[in-house]
Amino acid sequence: EGEFVANMVSDKRDYSMVKCIATLAEELEAETIAEFVESEEILQAVKELGITYAQGYHIRKPSPYIFEPETNG
Repeated sequence: EGEFVANMVSDKRDYSMVKCIATLAEELEAETIAEFVESEEILQAVKELGITYAQGYHIRKPSPYIFEPETNG
């Protein structure tokens, strides 16, 4: 839920909710997508929790097109 992600670095309850969802998804072997990733701080927090994918203005401005993930090689 994007609302929890957006506030997770400043609100302990929201962080706990995202952490619980990430843990459950890991146990179910499900991939996860964090919405509302609006800063580098939020991006690092979702990476640390093992979230599979992220989307939000920090990643890229919304677009009607589907982009392939960027690679480092």
